[in-house]
Amino acid sequence: MRRDRFAGDLDGTAEQLAEKRSIGKDMAAQAWQGLKPNSVSAPFAARLKPPQRPGPVARDPGKSFPGYKAPSRRDFATRYEAAIFQRRIFLAGSNGLAMSALLAAALYLLPLCVHAQEAAKAATTVLPLTSTEGIEVVDGKLDVVEHNGRRALQLLRVPATAQDGSMLAILAAPEFHDGTIEVDVSGAPLPGSDPSSRGFVGVSFRTRERGGKAEYFYLRPTNARCDDQLRRNHTLQYVAAPDYPWERLRKENPGVYESYADMVPGEWTHMKIVVSGSKAALYVNGASQPSLIVNDLKLGDSRGAVGLWAHETTDAYFSNLTITRN
Repeated sequence: MRRDRFAGDLDGTAEQLAEKRSIGKDMAAQAWQGLKPNSVSAPFAARLKPPQRPGPVARDPGKSFPGYKAPSRRDFATRYEAAIFQRRIFLAGSNGLAMSALLAAALYLLPLCVHAQEAAKAATTVLPLTSTEGIEVVDGKLDVVEHNGRRALQLLRVPATAQDGSMLAILAAPEFHDGTIEVDVSGAPLPGSDPSSRGFVGVSFRTRERGGKAEYFYLRPTNARCDDQLRRNHTLQYVAAPDYPWERLRKENPGVYESYADMVPGEWTHMKIVVSGSKAALYVNGASQPSLIVNDLKLGDSRGAVGLWAHETTDAYFSNLTITRN
């Protein structure tokens, strides 16, 4: 009697589920299969155990559940294919979201990359120095000439103009603060010049007031291979205008603002100047280490133009200038 009463209660419950949820006969069968094993006798529960995966057709639970129809192999195959299809749709959606996110990120980053490239180009100025256009000359003049196999600028003296013998060509490139300056220079004493001439040639940076205030690195090419070691040690020089000429620096700090590097007068010498804050370093002819280091630029952490400098007793040439601003 207990079994019959229980079966009757189950029939009523299944019918109510089918009516309220409109899920049909399959859902009613799932409700029946969800019975706890201890609610019926063990043999009956074992006989009602549903299949776990596609396989043999489930056994009919019997007359205690009217209207139940065991699923066929086709039903299992259809449900399995549907599940696989849903899984593929889910994965496709997930991949689609990922691709959309990547595309959005790429579209967002692309303008930034273009801007960075444009900024990098704007921060670098390359001048072959084959034209005098845009260059202001103080106490001298510029000519475009052929020198040692290339076109270059020659800085020449103008009689009765130079006050201290200096000639300066100030470039119209954007203002320079920190960064790197690279240029090829060639210097040798002019024929008939004073024996104390050394072929003075170099570069000014952070130049202001038409050279009235500036930092300088310059060369004395004839010192590089002379027989006097002291003169060799004076091949490279740092000075700052207006208050720190070489005489004062040498007197107050012997050997600190001068150094040696090998070069040949009249031939091309590559100068690389790296400036950062109140420090600067001079590299010569592609050396990996600086030949002269200055840790206390006399004008401090300033800014200004870049210039080409030479003494009026020098046969001076300049070529291939590159300015990179940090």
